Amino acid sequence: MNRQSVLILLSLLVLESFAQVPGLLDALRKSGASKFAASIESDATIANLAQPSQVQTVFAVSDDAGGSNVKRQLSPAEEQQSSLQFSGGLNHLNALNKRPGAVVPTKNNVANLGGKPQNIVTDTRNTTGNGVTKRGAPLIQRQSLNTTVLGSLRIFSGLGNSVSVTTGDIAYDGGVIHIVDGYFTLPRTLSATTLALGHNTFTALTNSSDLTAELDSAAGITIFIPTNAAFAAKNVSSSDPTTPSLIDGHIVPNFVGYVPALTDGAKLLTQAGTTVTVTVQGDDIFINNAKILASNVILENGVAHVLDQIISFAPDATPSPTPTIVPFKGTGLSARPVDTFQVFLVFFSFAFCVVLFY
Repeated sequence: MNRQSVLILLSLLVLESFAQVPGLLDALRKSGASKFAASIESDATIANLAQPSQVQTVFAVSDDAGGSNVKRQLSPAEEQQSSLQFSGGLNHLNALNKRPGAVVPTKNNVANLGGKPQNIVTDTRNTTGNGVTKRGAPLIQRQSLNTTVLGSLRIFSGLGNSVSVTTGDIAYDGGVIHIVDGYFTLPRTLSATTLALGHNTFTALTNSSDLTAELDSAAGITIFIPTNAAFAAKNVSSSDPTTPSLIDGHIVPNFVGYVPALTDGAKLLTQAGTTVTVTVQGDDIFINNAKILASNVILENGVAHVLDQIISFAPDATPSPTPTIVPFKGTGLSARPVDTFQVFLVFFSFAFCVVLFY
C-alpha cells in the first residue's frame, strides 16, 4: 500500500469517527437520559440554550432520578433551574475531578455575581457536605476514555445540595455529557438559605443587626455561618452592642470563596476590617480556629460555609507597660557606716610593718 492510499484510509477513518458522534438528543437517549432529552425538546428557551454554539458541557439527569417523558413548557423557575445543567465551557472529567474541586460557570445568568453567571462547584475531598466520610457512593464510569475514576464526583449547588456524576465524558457533536443523579438546586438569597437550613441564630442576629437586606443584595460575597450551638456556647445575644461587629467578622465582601479558592495560608479581609487566615489540613479547612463543617452552600450572590465555632481573633498587640525603675541597693551585702578608728588601726599597722622590715 503506497503512501497516498494510507492517507486516504486514515482520512476515511477520521470522517467515520466524526460521523459516529451523535447529536445531543440522540446521545442523551442512548445514555439513559431520555426524560432529560424530552425536557429540552419541550421548552423553546432550553432548546435554544442547548445549541452547540451555546453549550459544550451538559449535566444530564438520568432517567432513574425521575422526571417525565411528557413534553410541556417549563415554568420560568424551572427554566432557571434547568439552565444550571448547561455550561458553555468544555469540562472533561479530569478537570472536574481535580483536588479539591473545580468551579464551573453555568448558563444561568440571573445570579448576582457582578454580571457573571451562576456557578456549580465540584468537591473531590473525602467528606460530604456535612463533614462525613463518603461511603457507598457510585463509581464514575467513562464511556469515551479508557480510564476509570475511583470514587464519586459530587457537584454542589443551591442550599449546599449535591448530586453525583454516575457516567461521564459521553461524547456528542457539541461537546461532552455527564450523567448525574438529580437536578441542581437553584440558589437562593442568604436569608432564605439560612432559614431553610435551620441556622436560626445566624438569621436572627443578622436581622437584629440590620444586615439582612445588605447581605442578600451584595454582589459577590462569602459568608461563614457558625452553627446554632456555636453561638450558644459563646452566649451571643442580639442585645449585645458588639454583635453586629461579630457578624461582620464572618463576612468577606467582594470575594466568592468556593472551596477551590480557599487555599492554605490565604488571608481574607472581613467586613469588620479584621483578617482571617485559611488553614488546610488534609481534607479539612479551618478559618482561624473554626472548622468548616458544610461547604459550598451556593447563594444567589456568592457562597456560604458552615463553621463549628465562632471565628476568634488573636488580641491586638499592646505595648508593654513601662517598667518601674528601682534604685540600686547593692549586691545584697549590708552597708555600714565607716569606723575612723578602724581606719587608723589599719594605717598604723601598715606603717609599723614598713618600718620594721626596712
